[in-house]
Amino acid sequence: MARRLANAAVSFHTNDEDKDGDTHVTLTVRDVDGLVCAQVDNDFGGFPDHSDEGPFGLIIRNRQRDDLLQSGTFTIRIDPNGDDTWRFNFNLVLTFNDGSTLSGGVQGLQLSEAARQQDFGLQGVLTVATTGQGLTDNGDSPQVSFVSGLDQDLVLDVAGGSTTPGTPVNTFTRNSPVPPNQLWIFEGDGHISSALDPNLVLDAAGGIAQPGTPVNVFSRNFPASLNQLWAYTPEGYLASQMDPNLVLDVPDGSLQPGTHVQIFTRNDPVSPNQTWTWLLP
Repeated sequence: MARRLANAAVSFHTNDEDKDGDTHVTLTVRDVDGLVCAQVDNDFGGFPDHSDEGPFGLIIRNRQRDDLLQSGTFTIRIDPNGDDTWRFNFNLVLTFNDGSTLSGGVQGLQLSEAARQQDFGLQGVLTVATTGQGLTDNGDSPQVSFVSGLDQDLVLDVAGGSTTPGTPVNTFTRNSPVPPNQLWIFEGDGHISSALDPNLVLDAAGGIAQPGTPVNVFSRNFPASLNQLWAYTPEGYLASQMDPNLVLDVPDGSLQPGTHVQIFTRNDPVSPNQTWTWLLP
């Protein structure tokens, strides 16, 4: 099975010419046909001389196959508010749904109000490959944050860091460093366990296979029950194994931290409140 894009992140080192705090930056990964697969745009604040910033996560737009990405492009664009010259290096890391990565970067770059954009062929940039542990290699799966397609700073969170079974799972602002209530292990059998306690797993409450059923953490059932088993799809859904058309959903597409997630009928076309990327801490 072809690997598909799960996460993209970029780090910068600023050289001897800083980036102003109000200079807007747009980062875009496209496949060989020009399809936007990952993108973020933000001011990111000022980058002082000789500083390291990031990594900054890109929002995944299309979970493209790795072979189509490797012949694609990476674009950096700045839009200054007036005059600004930025000299920098970057490092790009693409992570795939088997946990493997492709990474690389370019040094000695300069962008300014007069030359705002540079495009790079991914084939020439991505020079380092790693073999992944995979999200579903039982016993070896890494701890990851699940990032909402609505906002790269909203992640799945066990409310209050509680280890009480039945505690709601919400979206919440990603903390730094990442605490265990925002870290998860996607196990080989389909359980998604909390880093707070391996016996606490993502659970569709009461095993009710209906749209709107809330999702909490609950004690792992023995034998395993379908309301505690999930599948990560190429589109980025976390689908319940009770019914593949029921997926993890942020109600009404709310951007409010503390929104209690649920299972809901998958949308067509795909909507960002039902898609998730994963990010290593």
